[in-house]
Amino acid sequence: MSSNDKNIAKQRDDHMLVEKGLYAATGVTAPTKAGTPTYSSDIDLGFALPNVKDARLADIGVLVSAPAHAVASLPNAKTYLVSVCGGTAASPTAIILGDVITQLGAGGVGCVAAEVTVKLPTNCPRYIRAKVVCSTTTLTTNAGTFDISLVF
Repeated sequence: MSSNDKNIAKQRDDHMLVEKGLYAATGVTAPTKAGTPTYSSDIDLGFALPNVKDARLADIGVLVSAPAHAVASLPNAKTYLVSVCGGTAASPTAIILGDVITQLGAGGVGCVAAEVTVKLPTNCPRYIRAKVVCSTTTLTTNAGTFDISLVF
């Protein structure tokens, strides 16, 4: 297959993923209470990895992003932890990539936005989603959303 044919095939596949709603999940609002995680919507990969017929998807990554926070939404010494959950059924809660983003409030100013791209494990289950937890008992506000999407 020529490189042009590969590019056309990739564009078609990417378009199909977007059309089927597989490309990005609905963002998750930051939790306001410790011990009560919040989750994004699911991304349905359509199968569990590895899958010989769809080996190209074994090369996908996950882009996880977290918003900047003012001190009201992330006080000093408090943290937000973002993980990726996966499972064979919808709404998974088992962590497959733990603490991919750690945001720490410091200096009386909150924290900056963060973004990381990670590879899915080779035995990734069909459904994935983001999980966000906070380390403080109660936050007065939750600013911004945490997002998860597939990258190729």
